[in-house]
Amino acid sequence: MLLSDGSSSGHPSCIMIGHHWARNLLGRAAERGRLCHSYMFVGPESVGKTSLAMHLAGYLVCTSSGSRPCGTCRGCRILDHGTHPDVSTISRAVEHRDITIDQIRQLEQGVALAPYEAPHKLFCIADADTMNDAAASALLKTLEEPPTQATLVLAVKDPFSLPSTIRSRCQALVLQPVPAAEIAAGLSEAHHVPDDLAREIASLARGRPGWAVRALGDPELVEHERAIVAIINGLPAQGPYSRMTAIDAWLGKRSFLEARERALDLLARLELWWRDALFSIHGVSSQSAASGASARHVIGIATAQGLSMPDIVAFLLATQVAASRIAGNVAPRLALEHLIATMPSPTSRLTRV
Repeated sequence: MLLSDGSSSGHPSCIMIGHHWARNLLGRAAERGRLCHSYMFVGPESVGKTSLAMHLAGYLVCTSSGSRPCGTCRGCRILDHGTHPDVSTISRAVEHRDITIDQIRQLEQGVALAPYEAPHKLFCIADADTMNDAAASALLKTLEEPPTQATLVLAVKDPFSLPSTIRSRCQALVLQPVPAAEIAAGLSEAHHVPDDLAREIASLARGRPGWAVRALGDPELVEHERAIVAIINGLPAQGPYSRMTAIDAWLGKRSFLEARERALDLLARLELWWRDALFSIHGVSSQSAASGASARHVIGIATAQGLSMPDIVAFLLATQVAASRIAGNVAPRLALEHLIATMPSPTSRLTRV
């Protein structure tokens, strides 16, 4: 398995959490010999884009006569070790800011070769939206003349960062966050995690199975997420000064691009928290809606503060406006400070601007 950044981590072909519809769709296409030449898997970080690509690869290399991928045949075992000659992954090298044209040229050389062992080859470009312009132009040439015995998968968070000429040549599959109950079940069944721990990690994962699996081997990752949850849970009850202090600590002294990324992450977390609050006042379990880590806290907070549906809806809309402003290059700190000033609290109602 070719890894352009020099790593050689394995990709389990048969263990995957969530996205059953996408797995079934791709499995049927592979079974009927109707796979597209190129796919674009779209979704948030760690939602399972690359895992889905490896699941498809497992289907292609598996030699079982039964359900595929089986996880036990020679093809599946080699894939799990990350060394299958017909499955290649290109990813941004740690020392580079983007995927380079040299990496895409390396992919082109592999595409031109016939499959070595499996009947079909698969190439996955992880974080394809980090390709630089030269790399994107080089990839377009391959997409314009697609290989007959290979499938390309572009895993992207933001498809609109790619040229329209590339997007138009790929079939897009949009992966949504996975329900927390489904992540917990996957952790318990596939990784033998105790139920209580599986439920907590699934709640903290915010719909990201990849994050949940990484957290199993990284206690510091879990502790860090718990600390962030505590900050988010505490904001509504704090006064203006404490809120601004929390925003300053969240953004820190970072470049504009880094601060924008941090701000958008905070907005996504706030939106999940207040969506949980909206569910709670209607008596709906946020866990069933695949929400985030605040599920066990939000009902008590929303009830204690006496928040009304108009309060919550107005603030949810305000978070979306703030996100659009930051995406439009408004200073992240300014946009967040304006938003936090409008957050409903136990002592004040939402100020509508």
